[in-house]
Amino acid sequence: MPKQRSLNETEGGKSMNVQLKRAIAACLGLTLFAGVASAETWPKGPVRLIIPFPAAGQTDLLGRAYGEALRGVIKEAVVVENKGGAGGNVGAAVAAQAAGDGQTILMVTPGILSINRWLYKSQGFDPDKDFKMVSVVGLMPSGFAVHPSVPANNLKELVALMKTRTNIRTASPGVGTTGYLMSEVFKSEAGVTSIHVPYRGNGPALQALISGEVDTLIDGIPAMIEQHKKGAIKLLAVTSPERMKQLPDVPTVAEQGFPQITNEAWYGIVVPASTPDAVVEQIYAASTKAMADPKLLERFATLGIQPQTQNGAQMDKVTKDESSRWKAVVEKSGAKLD
Repeated sequence: MPKQRSLNETEGGKSMNVQLKRAIAACLGLTLFAGVASAETWPKGPVRLIIPFPAAGQTDLLGRAYGEALRGVIKEAVVVENKGGAGGNVGAAVAAQAAGDGQTILMVTPGILSINRWLYKSQGFDPDKDFKMVSVVGLMPSGFAVHPSVPANNLKELVALMKTRTNIRTASPGVGTTGYLMSEVFKSEAGVTSIHVPYRGNGPALQALISGEVDTLIDGIPAMIEQHKKGAIKLLAVTSPERMKQLPDVPTVAEQGFPQITNEAWYGIVVPASTPDAVVEQIYAASTKAMADPKLLERFATLGIQPQTQNGAQMDKVTKDESSRWKAVVEKSGAKLD
């Protein structure tokens, strides 16, 4: 006949089971806490913000304003590193090889993730696999400008002039840039030609227009606004869907019959693909707070940039949509870069 357990033995067994469950729960709790604590350690020190273009260009202006606002949120230094070359590919390749700990952030443009793939045999990285999208932080239209000596006050008059003159010189920040591609689309749609004069970046191209070395330029609006107000250049149109608050008297390209070159370049931040999702989420949260900084909003308004807080999934869709759009434009232009 089986031995009947005493009340003390039964209670003791229950007590041991309770203690064991509590111990397991405590261990699980510590593990969960450790995971949370580890995720909350970002940033672990100064954050490196790579801007893959030269200093003083439009991406640099936007990036430095963003970096200063981010510093105010994370309470750590945000060290800007300009690593220009190959349409942004050089700096992007450096970022792609960085440790995935959230300490390296890359400022990207349509060129880096959507356009260069159709221009270069190799970018030095895989734009689809080497990064995790964090956020789109700004939208920036371009300006269609001419030198003040050009006898045209709108696109219709410019087209008429270009049909009678074959020596109109059109500047660009370089072959394959959005400014270059939009110029090619414009000329194709208008049925005109011009002499293309490429420069090494936005700054030199704009200076060439100001000096009269070239006649026309389509490029990012930030540096153009002040020069237009001073009379150093003449803005005939903006490529935004609607007129800009900063330039209410300058019509859009669509208003003047060229909706094909309506365009707002987007600027965003990405991190190496090996970065944990928990860290990516924290960077996005910090970025969203930074985008509400009054000084940043004022700076963006001055530059003609619309602040954005689109998340990684939204940014991924933007890059794919833009990639499809620019593939057709690049193929039609015949542009290729080694």
